Amino acid sequence: MEGASGMQSPDRTMRHQGLGRGLGLLIRDKAPEATGRRLISVPVEQLRPNPNQPRKRFDATALESLVATVRDRGVLQPILVRATPTGYEIIAGERRWRAARAAGLAEIPVVVTDVDEGASFEISLIENLQRADLDPIEEAEALHKLVESSGLSHEDVASRIGRDRVTVTNSIRLLKLPPEVRALLAGGELSTGHGRALLGLDSEQQQLKLAHEVVAEALSVRELERRVQGHRRTRPKAVAKGRSSSPDIRAAERELEQSLTLRVRITPARRGSGGKVEIVYASLEDFDRIREKLVGIAE
Repeated sequence: MEGASGMQSPDRTMRHQGLGRGLGLLIRDKAPEATGRRLISVPVEQLRPNPNQPRKRFDATALESLVATVRDRGVLQPILVRATPTGYEIIAGERRWRAARAAGLAEIPVVVTDVDEGASFEISLIENLQRADLDPIEEAEALHKLVESSGLSHEDVASRIGRDRVTVTNSIRLLKLPPEVRALLAGGELSTGHGRALLGLDSEQQQLKLAHEVVAEALSVRELERRVQGHRRTRPKAVAKGRSSSPDIRAAERELEQSLTLRVRITPARRGSGGKVEIVYASLEDFDRIREKLVGIAE
């Protein structure tokens, strides 16, 4: 995240290798026809926030600390903007701009770059991801909007922001949770791992109930996963046609479920000694975990 001075160490920026590319490279890739970037000083009142800014919530305490430093030392790192007919729209650095306004600064240093609205949103998203400034729901909403607005697949989006496809898909799936659960994620009372575990339940009522149990009892993700599996096993379900209710079969199912922490069904064939084993997974992350285990056994 930004330091109190609004600056970020070049060494720290270089360590963000997980995202694959920096802002400068992205700008060159997205706008090869740009006439260049220029550093100027702009009146604070001529700047406007980006309406598509992925970050919706700003920590008041952290902002107050930045305001104090900006009042004392000024804004040391220019913010990134694009020109509009009515002034300048902020691409990256809204927090520094808010601090400058609160500190009473008349002008602020900016770097003006020539990019369109779509590229501006993508740069803003990556800048926030690099700084880890987005809460899980802000990130999910931003990735979903990038998919919808660009027509890109999850695989393509993952490649552009330097993450794997499973991470992008799992992030967007958090938006399927009930609004109250999403609010707990946004407020930091639930982690992304908790959110993914709750997606294993079909009932919104159960999702909300377990979400409150996590907050009240400070449950870990693993503890929540066990409770989710318990709910799934006790859920009334129809017995599959031709399926044996043998105690040995049920014992084998329980053993596999405890090992995989996933629901397992064993259905013997009507004739002969064959049958099938079904492993029910709730997310692509679960599927990847099953695949890794099976491949490891085969090797």
